[in-house]
Amino acid sequence: MPKRKKSDKNEIILEDNVTKATLIFLHGLGDNGSGFLFFANEIRKYISNLRIILPSAVENKISINNSITPSWFDITEYPISKNYMDNGKYLNYSIEEIHKLIDNEIEKGIQPNKI
Repeated sequence: MPKRKKSDKNEIILEDNVTKATLIFLHGLGDNGSGFLFFANEIRKYISNLRIILPSAVENKISINNSITPSWFDITEYPISKNYMDNGKYLNYSIEEIHKLIDNEIEKGIQPNKI
């Protein structure tokens, strides 16, 4: 039976007793990791020995609608066009957090090409 645990870092982790690969799945604007539990459990029906990490973004102020909501980066226009100029707000923090997740998986013995 797969294990499900909530980590101290606001992420949900689904894993088997033996893990050979990791999937880190990032949610969309305004959602959180738990919004993809059904999807993660569906994947696990077909792929074994997989750890799935569902992190949740922190709440940030979003420029487009002046709201505070979970997001990985700021959005200044909608719909986003091919010429969209990202202001980079919150992006470096999100990249650092994702890199920490990846580094943690490598420390656990997961090969980088299996993440």
